[in-house]
Amino acid sequence: MPFIGLGAWLLLDRQEKYKAVWRGAIAVPLGFAIAYIAGELFYNPRPFVAEGVEAFFHHEADNGFPSSHTLAAALIAGVVYFSSRKIGLVLVACAAAVGICRVLAHVHSWIDVITSAAIVVFAVIVANFVIARLSYKLLTFGLEQQRPE
Repeated sequence: MPFIGLGAWLLLDRQEKYKAVWRGAIAVPLGFAIAYIAGELFYNPRPFVAEGVEAFFHHEADNGFPSSHTLAAALIAGVVYFSSRKIGLVLVACAAAVGICRVLAHVHSWIDVITSAAIVVFAVIVANFVIARLSYKLLTFGLEQQRPE
């Protein structure tokens, strides 16, 4: 997914590249910060522990809330989506597959995965709001002589 996201970024025009970088610079740390706080406030045992089933692969029996794998995959998808809808939708499907596989592997419950997706939606909306309020010169660090038309 990171390589597909990078490929999508390389196809963007200069102004969209700046916006995508800013979107990622805001959404990624915000998403992980919210997930960290959520994990500190809420404990959800992993399904292989709570239900006494065997996990598909070895995993620590720690807090599964929220799913950091789903969070990371969805952040990539969310950042790309607003610059390249088609590639973003492919990545959204990939992120959904990551979450579903984590549930099927018994290392996360649906609440872990859905909460991660909700955190990403919030983080990307905040990032887009901030970007919409920033001037073009600030977005490009004044690297452009004039705003392209």
